[in-house]
Amino acid sequence: MLALVDSVSGEHRWLDAGSETFISGVGLAVAGETLYCACSDAEGRSFLAVFDLAGDRRDLVPLARVADIHSIFVLDGDLIAVSTGTDEVVRLALRDGAPFETLWACSAEGADTQHLNAVTVCDGSMLVSDDRADAIYRITYSP
Repeated sequence: MLALVDSVSGEHRWLDAGSETFISGVGLAVAGETLYCACSDAEGRSFLAVFDLAGDRRDLVPLARVADIHSIFVLDGDLIAVSTGTDEVVRLALRDGAPFETLWACSAEGADTQHLNAVTVCDGSMLVSDDRADAIYRITYSP
């Protein structure tokens, strides 16, 4: 599912995300000396595989409040993720004492009605893509 590839030699090393049941790796983010990989299984459960930059897994964190995780990135020491299964953009605790928080939701149903897919930052705002409406939302974020 995930490999580190030396761009000069082409040599690669397969990384062990920690579960044989993962069906997708849908997001990557790097912060300092840490690589984060968002993974999901066939039941739509979400996980965060945490590696050092050499590719050794440090942790595998189940994300019970995130349904069908998609795109991730690190911003101001927080991990921002798309919870496609709940139509939300969420902040996950990477710092001690930082709570889980819904930053924005495009629907109130708590289900995949819009199929949010990707999130990034541009000019001080977050941009979130919506597959069903072929839309990009611009949302504000205050750490």
